[in-house]
Parts: sequence; structure tokens; C-alpha cells
Amino acid sequence: MPYDSVVTDVEKDPTAEGAPEQPAPAQPEQPAPAQPEQPAPAQPEQPAPAQPEQRAVPQPEQPKVDTTRDLSKDEIAARLRLVNPELAKEVYEIAKAQVQSEAARHTRLDAKANSVITAAGLSMAVASSLGGIIASGQTLLPGWLLWMFGLAGIFALSSVVTGVMALLVKGGYAQVSDHAVFNQEKLAFADVPTGCDDLLDAKDKQAYGVAVYRQYMAAHLWDVSVKDHGQLNRKAKQVQVAQWLFIAFLVVLLACELLMFREISSQHHARKTAAARPATSQGAVRRQRLASAGSAQAAL
Repeated sequence: MPYDSVVTDVEKDPTAEGAPEQPAPAQPEQPAPAQPEQPAPAQPEQPAPAQPEQRAVPQPEQPKVDTTRDLSKDEIAARLRLVNPELAKEVYEIAKAQVQSEAARHTRLDAKANSVITAAGLSMAVASSLGGIIASGQTLLPGWLLWMFGLAGIFALSSVVTGVMALLVKGGYAQVSDHAVFNQEKLAFADVPTGCDDLLDAKDKQAYGVAVYRQYMAAHLWDVSVKDHGQLNRKAKQVQVAQWLFIAFLVVLLACELLMFREISSQHHARKTAAARPATSQGAVRRQRLASAGSAQAAL
């Protein structure tokens, strides 16, 4: 290979060994073309989900409180022609609870009558101690005050008597009748009910028979509670009268004690004043005697 061709090749090849590196020509920076702002696509408005309409929950009507019990047996029996066994059971439980409530009320009234009798008896014992002061004669009390003491005693004694009358064993209270519980006709119908041929299951027929028997017993229990309620109302009135008589006794007795102590205080003050007056008059007499004696000696 000729020498010139080698040199020429070396000169032509800038990457050959020993050849100076040629710097790359600077490229002018090309500005990035401005991108036009793309408007955001309009989002379609989503309609709000329709809220279901809230229906007002009907409030259960509160039963009116009625203290009168004027339904007859026939009316109660007519209203107890129920078909639902559970409802018949509920009515039966209410009637049974009413009988138990009247029995508990009887116990409470007896306890109140006993408490009035005990309190009145103790108060009369305390008030009798004032009679000793009156009977001693050391204090003269006006007649109207003595009448007030007598009135207080009448109130206390009347309270005790009325309380005892409330505790007297009286008839007229009703009780669950054995003839009603063991009524042969009702028990036979409840055991083998008739008129329910549309009920195919034996358990349904038994439930029907039990429901009819419960309705019958509910009417009887309610009748018992009504009679007991009337008797206990009369007993409650007697206890109430005894309580008011005891309150009147306490008021009159307290007034008597205040008036009596005021009378005793005034009489004690009058005695002290009366005891001081004779001493003063005796001193004046002595002074007069001494003065007269002195004048007589001077004349001599």
C-alpha cells in the first residue's frame, strides 16, 4: 500500500489513533413550540339522587286514664270475643295483675291504719302529761283553754277509733271462685273445642280452646278486682279520715301548749310583782314611824 494512501486515510478518519478530536458543532437550542391550552371538557352535571320521602311514623295514641269501672259483665264478655290467642293471653294477664294489685293495696291500707293508731296513741300519752299540770291547781287556766284541751282529746280518740274501724274484718271482699275455675262446661270446651273445623292442626285447635277459657277467666278475674276495688275505696276513706283527725289533734294540741305556757308565764310574772309590793309598803310604813318618832323627840 503506498504511503500517501495511508496518510490520506488517516487524515480522513478523525477517529484514528493519534488524530486530534474535532469538537462537535454547537447546535442552536430550538425553543419548544407553545402548546395551546386545551380547555377542560365540561363535565355534565350529575343530578342529585332523589331522597326517598320520609313518612311520619304515627305515634300510638295514649289511652285515657279513667277511674270509673262501669262495664257490666255482659259488656265485658261481648268485648272478649277474641280470635287471636296471644291477645286473649294478654288480656288474661292484665286481669290477673289487677287482682294482685288490689291485694297489695289492701296490705298498704292496713299498714297505714296501724301507723295512725300507733301515732295517735303515743301522742295521747304525751298529752296526758299536761293534765298533771292542770290538775295540780298551781296554774289557773281559762275555761276556753280547758275546752281546747278537751277538743284535742276528742280528735285523738276519734282518730284511733276510725283507724280501728278500718282494720275491722269485714265481708264483701270477692275472691276467685272455685266454681268459675273448675267450670265443667268451660273446661270440656277448652279440652275438646268445637266449632273450629277449619283448623286442621291439633295444636291450633288446642290453642283455640285455651284462648276461649282465658277469655272466660279474664272476665271473672276482672269482676273480682272490681268488687275488691269498691271495698278498698271505702277502707281508704276511713284511713284518710283517721289521718285528718290525727292532724287536727296535733294542731289543736300544739296551740294549747303554746297558750298554756303563755298563761303560766303571765301568772308567774304577776306573782312576782305581787310579792314585791308588800315589801315596798312595809318599808314606807317604817320610814313614816321613824320620822314621826324623830319629830316627837325634837318637840320635847
